[in-house]
Amino acid sequence: MIIDPSEHYNSEDHWHGRRPYRAVLPDGSVETRFYQGPSLHWDGFGPIAAALVDALGVAPGSSWFDIGCSAGSFIGFLLQRGIDPYGADISAYAVANAAFAVKGRVACADVTSDGFAFDRTYDVCSALDLVEHIYIADQPKLWRAFDRTQARTLALDIGTSHHPDDEWIHSPGQPVPLEREVTAVSGHVTVLTINYWRNYARTWGWLPDEPAMERFEAWRVSQPGYDAMEAWGRRNVLLLRR
Repeated sequence: MIIDPSEHYNSEDHWHGRRPYRAVLPDGSVETRFYQGPSLHWDGFGPIAAALVDALGVAPGSSWFDIGCSAGSFIGFLLQRGIDPYGADISAYAVANAAFAVKGRVACADVTSDGFAFDRTYDVCSALDLVEHIYIADQPKLWRAFDRTQARTLALDIGTSHHPDDEWIHSPGQPVPLEREVTAVSGHVTVLTINYWRNYARTWGWLPDEPAMERFEAWRVSQPGYDAMEAWGRRNVLLLRR
């Protein structure tokens, strides 16, 4: 398996549970399985959008740009909250399958490209389940894109490792080791701890908004169905300010 972002997320197989990967079983044998995610649309983004807006104190009418927006499900729920949201994703397939309500608000574009220019400034920027999909060598391009939105608030949900033994940094064009296919099939190529990302954000002038993160965490653990969602807990969510 070789991860080529230019085609990895633009395949129907990626979105419909048909992308194969190999898994090593406890007895040492190898089995071919199929990656089951992600969903183009997720109703779970509704409560999360509301909780983020509340935790960050985002006022109605504020502008918001979501980088890596997929089919715009999160954007649709921000719109319901009175926010003025837009987004972009590199997957033409995802954008083509955007819900009618967000048509015209989502674009197929690589915002990490130096040639991409935002046509306005934004109050808030987000990247949910995206940072870990960007090669470590390309991280500066992503964080420059955050800068170009001119937002003062940045909301990230990052797939992380829980301790250094689980960290993994992949390189473009490098074949994925068999034991890592279960990680890489989703597109995760930069898997590091949340402390790494906290420190990295500081190098770009972004500081953790600890009260906002506490408010979001308090909401999460109080909600049935979200209380056990490790992906949206303290080890993954960074709410940042400038």
